[in-house]
Amino acid sequence: MSSTPHLSAALVKAQSLVKPVSKDAYNKHHKYAYASAEAMLEAARTALNSAGLALSRTGWVILQGDLPMLLSSFRLDHESGESRDFLQLPWPILEGNGRPFDKALAGALTTQQAYFVRDLLQMPKEDENEIDRRNDKETVEIEVIGVAGAGKIRRNLKAAGLPLADLIADMKTAKLDPPADLANWPQAWMKGVASWIERKTTEVPAQTTEP
Repeated sequence: MSSTPHLSAALVKAQSLVKPVSKDAYNKHHKYAYASAEAMLEAARTALNSAGLALSRTGWVILQGDLPMLLSSFRLDHESGESRDFLQLPWPILEGNGRPFDKALAGALTTQQAYFVRDLLQMPKEDENEIDRRNDKETVEIEVIGVAGAGKIRRNLKAAGLPLADLIADMKTAKLDPPADLANWPQAWMKGVASWIERKTTEVPAQTTEP
């Protein structure tokens, strides 16, 4: 038997109350609309509070490595006094061009909480009417490298002693527009990145002669 029966019943109620979140943001690079983290948090808060629940982050730490990770702990409280803890949940901190570590951390804090409540409340991604209206023939899905691919690029750059900024600069010179979030880079770019790293590490510095 659950040790938090009131909280469990309230969570079931909150899941029944949550509504599909409207897509209030647009990804210009991949050309698709999506629900922002702020919209998901607002919808989740409304459903949770209506069921007598409140979610709070009780702490967070940064785990350093090739790919820095945010480890957050959350607590779900019920008005009866019952509570449930969710400890040390991981989320990647992804730096990028124009997004230094402090901005990447702020984004990770917000995005992690939004996706946590989405899973907690089983928030629907799309409504059925929207799926019916979508023309799949006009939809082109781009496979991205994801968190694992982003980590691999960072490790390879670090091992070669090459800065990410140089890679991005050369990509822009080649008329590419890399997303700020490495995880959103197309999978098709991985071979090009590997070739760039190999070329840079084997280049012979230009020789200068004394006059």
